[in-house]
Amino acid sequence: MKKFLSTALLLLYLAESSIAQEPIRNEEDLKELLERGGISTKTYESLSRLLEDKVDINGYDLRGLERIPGITFLDTAKILEYRQKEGFFKELQDLKRVPNISVEKYEKLKAFIRLSKVWSRTFKGRIKLKWEDTLEGEENYRFYQDIRSVYGKYIDGYISFKKDDDRNEVTYQYLKLMDIGWIRRFVVGNYKAIFGKNLVLSDEFTGALLEVKGERLVPTFIYSKTETEELIGTNIDVINIGGINIGGTWYKSSILPHIYGLHVNTKINNIEFSSEIAIEDGERAYILVGTFELDPFQLLNIYRDYSQNFNNPKSNGFGKNDRDEQGVYLELVYKPFNRLRIKANFDQWKGVSNLVTNNEKVLELHYELSKRSEVRVSRLWKDEDIEVQGGKSIKSRIELVIHPTPKIKTNLYYGYITIPGSGEMEEYLKGRLRYKLTDKLEVEYEGRFIDYDVSKQGDTTILHAGEIKITPYRYLELLFKYINTKYSDDYTPNPKHQVKIQSIFKW
Repeated sequence: MKKFLSTALLLLYLAESSIAQEPIRNEEDLKELLERGGISTKTYESLSRLLEDKVDINGYDLRGLERIPGITFLDTAKILEYRQKEGFFKELQDLKRVPNISVEKYEKLKAFIRLSKVWSRTFKGRIKLKWEDTLEGEENYRFYQDIRSVYGKYIDGYISFKKDDDRNEVTYQYLKLMDIGWIRRFVVGNYKAIFGKNLVLSDEFTGALLEVKGERLVPTFIYSKTETEELIGTNIDVINIGGINIGGTWYKSSILPHIYGLHVNTKINNIEFSSEIAIEDGERAYILVGTFELDPFQLLNIYRDYSQNFNNPKSNGFGKNDRDEQGVYLELVYKPFNRLRIKANFDQWKGVSNLVTNNEKVLELHYELSKRSEVRVSRLWKDEDIEVQGGKSIKSRIELVIHPTPKIKTNLYYGYITIPGSGEMEEYLKGRLRYKLTDKLEVEYEGRFIDYDVSKQGDTTILHAGEIKITPYRYLELLFKYINTKYSDDYTPNPKHQVKIQSIFKW
């Protein structure tokens, strides 16, 4: 009962979403967030694609916004509701007029959004070519090719090729139609379907998706077919009924029984609450999520549980790190003033299949020394099996970021990790320098030193990487990168040489 009451009082739209409170401005911010453990690799890839493609806030496909850390389902509903009353947005800044979109939330959204004119019929496109080679043999190269074309805000086409070891492979492709008649979104090809709190459907599919327009009632239908499985499903969202958003999700697969669920989201003043329950062949899974904000504090909580025999591979796990688990996640953020933020969180989970209980505690401090420098310190305690001794590990990290001039940015990292059971310690040092010589030329250097066991000699790795980014014209971007990695122990090749070349052509 105490767990239920604490959950009902608090918590979040996604535990992982709360990890990053600072706005994400570019790809580098995403990489740094991934390196700090703020997001998983899967979320990084999803946000990276979203950062590149951006969401049109004058379009009807706003679901991608919910993947941005700190943005919730209610925020996207408020954007749609405002637009229905006031008309399409004329400037990005107009987004700050939407109830529930504060200046802070606008800053978090800014890098991920774009604005198409409602009367636009412009044909735009992008071709991205990327080549990687380890310079150690003919079979070590990789070649990527992305082609995307957009007609106004109505048609969006994309196809991606990869060539590896003389094999051609189409890795991703889709055709989207948006805001045409009664169609809000129609996708053929590869797409991602995410509904509610991810318990029923949150996965990549190959087939077709249809989302129908509606002021209050928004139905979505999906169909997917691969060599091994055929699937049909639907989701119906009822938006803002007395301040509550309710949705139902169902799907059936040729290799799985019926799975269905109900999700709810509401916000009262500074308390937001959401939950979902899913049922599969009599077995159930549920998640309770909530947030409570009272300046300068933010309190977050998640409780998740599911039956041992509940089997839903389309949910990609129920925990914040895509784990199938029972557990609770608590987080407290304290921001007494703009330059200082302290965050503490506790995560305890148990795998239903092996009944092993694990926990993780994290303490982070972020302090802006000045407008051009900041320091970040973090410490993580992890116990992979609290019933057994020797499973504990500690990870510490300190980072110094300095911008001596608007054209120069430097990052210095130092950290260490203790190895569970052995007491061994891994130590690493990393530095990055980026210098924007002109508006068309930018260079970057990165160096790393890693000692995998500081008690032994010779178990180290040293990496040097240089990158040149050239933008000769507004529609052309070129990137050249060379990486040299030297290993101290037996490794072939040693040193390892890698070359990456990328070109992006836009019109």
